[in-house]
Amino acid sequence: MRRNEGLLEGLEVSAWAARELPVKLLGDEALKAMCETVGQNEFGTPEVTQIANEMVKTLARYRERTGMGRGLAANQIGHTKRTAVLWVDDSPLIPCNPQVTGSEGRGSYWESCISGGKLLVGEVFRLWTANFHYQDIDGKVHELAADEKQTRVLLHEIDHLGGISCSEKYEPDTMRIVTGDKEE
Repeated sequence: MRRNEGLLEGLEVSAWAARELPVKLLGDEALKAMCETVGQNEFGTPEVTQIANEMVKTLARYRERTGMGRGLAANQIGHTKRTAVLWVDDSPLIPCNPQVTGSEGRGSYWESCISGGKLLVGEVFRLWTANFHYQDIDGKVHELAADEKQTRVLLHEIDHLGGISCSEKYEPDTMRIVTGDKEE
């Protein structure tokens, strides 16, 4: 792929996402929103179910169009409930109120974000693996001993739920515009 083709593809995906999906792009105030804990009386309600369904549908459409996208947080589509979706083994996992309960090691990863429109990437240091406590949309409690990819994605989404985008966590001088260069 020629260098400019990757950049043009990224711009095209950004324009498509802005037109066709409810995804908020970097700079949108919704991404700075601190999401509220899903209350015990809210589990199983139409509101939480609707948010979960909208996130799954949005992420599935993005994945279908781009072949990318491992997770999405509620505020990325304009909701303020502490809910995310992760794509795990060809199906969605919907953690509500996710929390880290244990971890091992730290590592450096190159991350991008759906809200960056497939245009930005940068290096982020995160926990290597972690254990998470969360509830599903019906309120049932779960524990997840996440592998490296799941850890990275869930931590990325937890940051979003706290109003932090990965571009704010990029190591200095590592943010790059994706151009489709073979080194990328």
